[in-house]
Amino acid sequence: MKETNFMFPSDPNEICDTLFNTQTFFSRCVGYCTFHHGYVTEQQIKTKKCLRKNCNAFIKQASHEYWCNHEKQKQKRLVRKEKISRLIEIAESKKHVAPAKNEKPQKKANASLKVKRYICLDLEMCELVSKQRRSIKGLRSEIIQIGAVMLDENLNYISEFASFVKPVYGQISDEITELTGINDKTVEHADTFSTAFYKFYCWAGNDDITIFCWSDSDYKQLWDEIYVKAKGHDEYREFLRSFVDLQAVLGTVLSAEKAISLDAALEICHLKFKGQRHSALFDAYNTARILFKMIQSGKSGNVWNYIASYTESEMSKNHSRENTFDKDYTSSIASFVSPELLMKFGYSVKDAETQSVHVKKTGQESAADGLKKMQIATNKNRKIEKLLKKLFVCSRYGIKLTDWLKFSIRMRFTRDLKIHNPVDLLVG
Repeated sequence: MKETNFMFPSDPNEICDTLFNTQTFFSRCVGYCTFHHGYVTEQQIKTKKCLRKNCNAFIKQASHEYWCNHEKQKQKRLVRKEKISRLIEIAESKKHVAPAKNEKPQKKANASLKVKRYICLDLEMCELVSKQRRSIKGLRSEIIQIGAVMLDENLNYISEFASFVKPVYGQISDEITELTGINDKTVEHADTFSTAFYKFYCWAGNDDITIFCWSDSDYKQLWDEIYVKAKGHDEYREFLRSFVDLQAVLGTVLSAEKAISLDAALEICHLKFKGQRHSALFDAYNTARILFKMIQSGKSGNVWNYIASYTESEMSKNHSRENTFDKDYTSSIASFVSPELLMKFGYSVKDAETQSVHVKKTGQESAADGLKKMQIATNKNRKIEKLLKKLFVCSRYGIKLTDWLKFSIRMRFTRDLKIHNPVDLLVG
């Protein structure tokens, strides 16, 4: 039974005896238990079994903040429950309303329907000098060109995006100009990063997009520049969650021990580089060709591993660019292999001049027959050289020969990406 004449203390700092032989300030007590003859704190009322709902021996301190908040939450739940029941009633009533005779049935709205899109992105950058890096924390380079190619859900070419970007802090060095063909005059009247990336963001659209880049360096560079130059755009951060490292995907498929370069990936997929090298648009297009072949052949994996999933804890920090991979070999594979090994593959180390001199000295064959045999031997040597090149790629990146053979055969019989309306993209 409750004590009707019970009065709570008026001093909030008064020490009161609470349940289970403890003491606390009266301001922390939410009620009084007449059965145990002790005050009850908020923590006790949530944990102890003797303080169950509708306890007759418990007296609430109605003016306490705990009960005020409890009552507010209760009212919110009631209002929400009434709204839900009202919506259910309206929906049920609409089912029984017959449409008018002249009224045409309305089509379902598809405005919120998102279509799948694939985008391959590439960036060209210029380095900042050491003084600029110290003054501008979190930025080691600046973007000078953005290039991207968009494919639909069926991997058909839709459009491309290309834009030069004017650096704010750095200048384009002679090495970058020699590599990319971009100089200070090229980007003199170009958009700044905030404007150029906003155009790219609008071009990508609000569809269900997945953006592929070759290595995660482009992703880190975008995050760095957004962090420095566009901090207020939270939508950009969500946009970066759709990035996938296609280089890592290919490395996982082939079980490669090292990161595979773009040129080596094209060679593994039986493709030749199209366009101008170290151009953002052409690099993006060739990346799209690799993606096209991997998806068409079923060698892309079932689920994409988004970059943000394994860099989420570092997204608020400044990312540093990783060292670029060494360039692929440009000389003949014969310079890396011993003559004894070449002889086992049937490769002759004698060049055309040596063979022609040998033919003249022997005098046993005519010049025409000798030339014909030289051409046959040269074609044979070229085929063997191509095979050795691919074998060298396997050893360079730590790919098992069996994995490469399975992947290479599948790629061999997969068609290449075609652009139905070629414009300036395929020129050159």
